[in-house]
Amino acid sequence: MKIRATAADFILSWLTALHIEDMPEDVQEKGKAIVSFFDYTVDSLRNPKLTPNRPVARLATVFWRLVGSKITPAAIHEAVPSMSFMVVGQRLGVQQAVVMVPPTWVELCLKDRWMQFGAIVFNASQAADYYFEKIDANTPRRGRAYEAEFYLTALKEPRTGFRPNDYQRQVLDENPQGLDSLPEALRYPLRPVVAGDFKMIEEGLIAV
Repeated sequence: MKIRATAADFILSWLTALHIEDMPEDVQEKGKAIVSFFDYTVDSLRNPKLTPNRPVARLATVFWRLVGSKITPAAIHEAVPSMSFMVVGQRLGVQQAVVMVPPTWVELCLKDRWMQFGAIVFNASQAADYYFEKIDANTPRRGRAYEAEFYLTALKEPRTGFRPNDYQRQVLDENPQGLDSLPEALRYPLRPVVAGDFKMIEEGLIAV
């Protein structure tokens, strides 16, 4: 199931996006900081020594490869208040999954890293669903189950200092056992990302 883009003007702006190196110097610096933070956070999630949870690490690895191989590129856009997964397309019907990151993302990470790590896991689940053609009405629920899986891992280690906020408590209440809270019909195994899959653009992170 493919998701249609909802805003034609956004689609056009994305398709005519400027690469970071083409932007003013001050904007370039912000873009480079976002790239560094994005790489660090996703890499931390896929590192079993830093995130001792196999399903989350496997999901983060899939996400890392989807973004790194430009199958699901990440882009900077001021229209989103937080990291957001969406699918954009052209009038000809070509569709492209993309992860949108706000220009303030570094500041958001510094203010509340747990919310941003959780957002990465949630968006990674959606990106995986799209890549594996599993997008459906259950996609948000599956994303929250992965998110809960991550929070449960953080709660097991007192040294993290993680204290769930109201939203995170809702996620945990809905999925008290993480992925095991999902009905069997909503689960599927994550396969390796095929490196030769179609790439729409040449670079993984763009600014629009």
